[in-house]
Amino acid sequence: MARCARRACGRWRPGFLVQLGGLGLCLDDAWYCSAQCLELAARERLLRTRPIVPPALPTVGPPQLGGVLATQKRLSPAAIEKAASEQVRSGLRIGSQLVQLGLVSKFDVLRALAAQGGVGFLTTIDPARLTAAPGRLSRDVVRALGLVPFEADQKHEVLRVACTAPVPRASIAALRELTGAIIEPYLVADEQWPALVEAYGASPRAEAPSYAALPDVSAVAAHVARAARHSRGVQMFEARCDGHLWVRLEGGGRTEELWVTLDPSPLAALTVAAEAAPMVVAAQIAAAAPAAAKTEPMKAAAPVVAAEPIVLRRRRVRRQTPKAAAVPTVPLAMTGIKPQAKDRTAADPLDLSFLEAWDAQAPPQLGQ
Repeated sequence: MARCARRACGRWRPGFLVQLGGLGLCLDDAWYCSAQCLELAARERLLRTRPIVPPALPTVGPPQLGGVLATQKRLSPAAIEKAASEQVRSGLRIGSQLVQLGLVSKFDVLRALAAQGGVGFLTTIDPARLTAAPGRLSRDVVRALGLVPFEADQKHEVLRVACTAPVPRASIAALRELTGAIIEPYLVADEQWPALVEAYGASPRAEAPSYAALPDVSAVAAHVARAARHSRGVQMFEARCDGHLWVRLEGGGRTEELWVTLDPSPLAALTVAAEAAPMVVAAQIAAAAPAAAKTEPMKAAAPVVAAEPIVLRRRRVRRQTPKAAAVPTVPLAMTGIKPQAKDRTAADPLDLSFLEAWDAQAPPQLGQ
């Protein structure tokens, strides 16, 4: 017997009908009796997604770029003071200011930025390595995350990505959460970044997933239900980062990426939490409604659910391809259903009208 994984439903179906008739849909390793139940379960799960934050940095912040260059014996204290005074007038970043004054080269700045962030660096990348879309990401997601994968080591589950300074720690954590791979970032010069993004997935044979930007979480849940109906089952990976919700679907030999920008207003944040637990925060919404009408959403934005730091380089166990629920088979003679021919076509489906009467009955118990 197969029972719907949505607790509020609990509808059950005989195992042989699930196997022979293809009833229900699968999300990850759970079976749902209908697309509506799967959509509601996916929506509740997405609403409970907590934001990913990078690991907490030590109390002492990273060294200043000028200090790193001085440690590497590339600058003198007098040169650093001169660049700092010029930076106040020009408004440039300190690295660009040092290069403009001719005190250091771009290579020196890139190496110092890599040492400051504790990552590696690359002076150049062959765009031909990016045309096949290593890591199987869409170009829109690459641009949004600020990470361009340039090498994927499937044997050791390592994905090497290029980025610009400062290192986007939150994006690295989100990419690690969704792909299950160890992310190794490498800094590149700012002027190389646009060419890398344009080259990523440019080959017609690239296996880049489809991308869709949806308006809200409900639209994402409906899309998940449609994808599960099309392929009879999907795997869903989700991550919330920097006010965005990123959902990755895998199933039926296809990969899809869904992107949602969450509403930063405090009232909307409380409403999202209430949809997942209405009895807990209903009073909070009533109290926050007058204040939310008087304040600007961007200034008063505050997530309701506390973020939990995620340790980088933690391996995540990938979910396996969904399989049909293992349920005991029941002889057809006990059900009163006439056996169907093996060459049954869509024009001659199974007669499942008796299921409506079964829904009103309690499921059979062992020993009866």
